[in-house]
Amino acid sequence: MVEDGKQHGSLDRQQVFRSLYLHMVEAVALYELVCDQGGQPVNYRILDANPQFRRYFGIESQVLVGKLATEVFGTAVPPHLAEIAPIALGGQAANFESHLEFTDRHYDVSVVPLGTGQFATIFLDITERKRNEQALRESEWFLQRSQMVGRIGSYRFSMATGTWTNSPGLDEVFGLPPDFKRDLAGWLSLVHPEDRESMQRHILDDVQRAGANFDRRYRIFRPMDGALRWVHGLGELEKDPSGRPVFMIGTIQDVTDSMTREQMLRSSEDIFRRIFELFPGPVTLAETDGTILNCNEEFCRVVGYSRQEMIGRRTSAFSTWLDPSQRELMYNEVGKGRNVDWLEFKMRRSDGQVRNMQISARPFELEGRTAVLGVGRDITELRSLEQQMLHSQKLESLGILAGGIAHDFNNLLTGILGNADLARAEMSPLAPSRASLEGIETAARRAADLCRQLLAYSGRGRFIVEPISLQELVEEMGHLLSVSISKKVVLKYHFSQGLPAVEADATQIRQVIMNLIVNASEAIGERSGVISVTIGLAHCDAGYLKGCLGADYMQEGDYVYVEVADTGQGIQGTNLNRIFDPFFSTKFTGRGLGLAAVLGIVRGHHGAIKVYSEPGRGTTFKLLFPATESAARKPETKPVAAIAQEITAKILLADDEETIRNLGRRMLVRAGFEVVVAADGREAIERFAAAVESFDLVILDLTMPHFDGESCFRELRQLKPSVQVILSSGYNEQDIVNRFAGKGLAGFIQKPYTSEELLTKIREVLGK
Repeated sequence: MVEDGKQHGSLDRQQVFRSLYLHMVEAVALYELVCDQGGQPVNYRILDANPQFRRYFGIESQVLVGKLATEVFGTAVPPHLAEIAPIALGGQAANFESHLEFTDRHYDVSVVPLGTGQFATIFLDITERKRNEQALRESEWFLQRSQMVGRIGSYRFSMATGTWTNSPGLDEVFGLPPDFKRDLAGWLSLVHPEDRESMQRHILDDVQRAGANFDRRYRIFRPMDGALRWVHGLGELEKDPSGRPVFMIGTIQDVTDSMTREQMLRSSEDIFRRIFELFPGPVTLAETDGTILNCNEEFCRVVGYSRQEMIGRRTSAFSTWLDPSQRELMYNEVGKGRNVDWLEFKMRRSDGQVRNMQISARPFELEGRTAVLGVGRDITELRSLEQQMLHSQKLESLGILAGGIAHDFNNLLTGILGNADLARAEMSPLAPSRASLEGIETAARRAADLCRQLLAYSGRGRFIVEPISLQELVEEMGHLLSVSISKKVVLKYHFSQGLPAVEADATQIRQVIMNLIVNASEAIGERSGVISVTIGLAHCDAGYLKGCLGADYMQEGDYVYVEVADTGQGIQGTNLNRIFDPFFSTKFTGRGLGLAAVLGIVRGHHGAIKVYSEPGRGTTFKLLFPATESAARKPETKPVAAIAQEITAKILLADDEETIRNLGRRMLVRAGFEVVVAADGREAIERFAAAVESFDLVILDLTMPHFDGESCFRELRQLKPSVQVILSSGYNEQDIVNRFAGKGLAGFIQKPYTSEELLTKIREVLGK
């Protein structure tokens, strides 16, 4: 430097160096070697030290200057004497690291020779750097070890060269030998052939061209052992300022075990999901407050709601399935860890249909809380079948009872009506007791009508069965029906054309129609109303027939139906199931046999009944009769041909009731017949066999001890094939028709009968 024409000399440089010496961040000290008598260095003395040196070692400068190294550092041998002495004696400057134990710090030490045994040391504290290096080494070791344990490796892929470098962990994952070629082709050679094309397309299109990050699970074959493994690769792109991908850095982890577990879990979930869906009954998983978490398709089908409508909502939001007490019972029990087995309740579907259901509930642990697993079953059909079975059993039992009562009553009524008839015939028209006898006859006939209704209920009420047209039958009854109903009621007819015939007894069907029309009129009462009579043809499948009364053994097919509908007050639900029970009536004076007889007649014709009723809106009775291909014959009453009174004959009368035997003998003797009586079937056969040719006619009771009417009839026909036999019974003709069809039975007379009815039947048979 030149200033005012003067050039500064060495004094200025010394000041500069001194200033640097004093303010350096490094600790600097000047030394001289101390040698023994043999000239060997044994120590060194401190000549000077800068302030930083004092701060490094915490020693004041006045204490340092002139002190030996052993005095300052407190060691037997000065630190690094062996390395420093050659340098101080004329060697080259050197640099080394030093760890001074008394300071527990690390230094980078530079030793500079100054000549004549003097030297300088420059200390730089590298303790933090050494700690960072140690932490980095530990971190690298931890990373490598973690990658090995986690079966994961890292890589760096160059887009420009198509090559990649990787951590040791990736060699372990891929099973790579040291000489493996680490480029794109090499990586693709590891990928499973079935995944290779899609992976290559993903790298070229999605990553390199579109700049998307890499995230794929794929299969590889390890070169070292040929094992098939699943790996999960992740990669993030490093881009240059223009946005062009330069590198991709990422990790690849062996996920074979987790993929295997996932596949097993998916397989297990799929199996249980299929079981859940294919389970034949409704299944739900719900919170303890009734909120549905999941349900199967069968549950949705039963309740009539979709899965989307059900999940996340409470069952009470759709309908009142369980009443509050049942719901509280079930959820409380399940909440306490107890099971609930087959709780029965009624459920209303989305379409309003009410179904009978049962539910079995179990506590279900779900993510740390208790849920309810419910398995249900629809028992509507079961309950319906049970009701039908019970009703059928009830009908059968009551039918047998009614038939037996009717039969026995008819036997008793035969004696009452017959004796009254004879007494009236034998007394003077002016006799005072004649009116009493007529009253007895009237009461007996009303009792006989009651017995006929009982027989009708029991299904034994048909007499003459032939193909008839229901439309023609109802049309013929038109006037009678009109006068049988209230004048405020309008009777309307709706008949289909070309209907097939039905096999039926016209008299019994008339009774059914009349009974339903009168009931409909009474249901309307004094109000104005309409009764509609509809006749048509319907094809009824098994499902429809299940809902019909009396259709236990009916098959799917075509049925002619008669529908009687009224706009009356309807039938209360509690009464609807009892209207066909005998002796049940809501009328003050009713006997409760009208609809019971209707059901019996319909069942006797192999038909069925379906009833629809709504309180306040009316009732509809629909009767189904099997259609027949036979041509219909117009129902008519055949007049009995007039038969001469002068017929004489010898008659065998067999009956186990003494009253009826005596009555019958009196009736027949009074009419001029010769009569022989028998108390049972065996006696009848003996008396007939004693004079076979002398008997013109036999009257047999159907039910007798020893030999009943059927057995006796066979014996009589063997003794005399041409014998004329009339059967008599408290049951009706249908039983006889079924039992004696084609066997040559001459006739039938039902008890109770009058003298005129008996003689008419005898003359009809003998007149043939």
